[in-house]
Amino acid sequence: CGNKANSFDYGYTNHVNLARQEARANREHFDIEEWQVMINPIDLKNHSKIEAPLFFDCDYVALEIESVHWTRMFGSFFRPLEIHIPCREPVDFMMSMCNFFEIHIRCTDHWKKMKQKMSQCIRAFSRRFRRVDDFNHPNFRPLKCFHSPTNFDGYMEYMADRLQRKAFAEKYAHPNRYRNKREKENECIWKRKNLVTKIKNYLILNSPYKNYFQFCQECIGSENDLLA
Repeated sequence: CGNKANSFDYGYTNHVNLARQEARANREHFDIEEWQVMINPIDLKNHSKIEAPLFFDCDYVALEIESVHWTRMFGSFFRPLEIHIPCREPVDFMMSMCNFFEIHIRCTDHWKKMKQKMSQCIRAFSRRFRRVDDFNHPNFRPLKCFHSPTNFDGYMEYMADRLQRKAFAEKYAHPNRYRNKREKENECIWKRKNLVTKIKNYLILNSPYKNYFQFCQECIGSENDLLA
């Protein structure tokens, strides 16, 4: 449940997304009004309106929302939650987000300008994990982590043993989230080890997102690492 709809309307939403992708592939117009189905009622543009009852029948919830909303929604939930935090290598993650937002980090950039660009790259991600402490709540078990995307297949296998499979498997509408294919070999910073180290230290120690990166640095390889 979550960004891909909830337990009540996942199937309908998935069918709509498949139809939208097929229309796009065939360069055809897609009229959402032709689909007289209930579209995902989770309003990701107004997180304060997302309420816990949408997830009463869910065993797993994935939402790209501010960390504080997890406490608001699930702090008094009828069962405890175990929060899984995906952790990525800081510099590679930052460069991946820059590619997504089409922001170019140039090795000739002044350091101040480079920090401004890095902040722009990670701004969307910051709402989810900028304050990891928001997850500290009596109804939440100790935070868990896993290395993503390197070990994402391992995480899928880990969860496959713990979640009930759907009674009827259907084709899944994989979202196409990347505007540009990333070409890491063309990113100049990887040829300058000193710059990579400087960026990494900034992200972990001084950036507005240090809370998240420091948590991951401590968690990966610890007893709370799901795949350790």
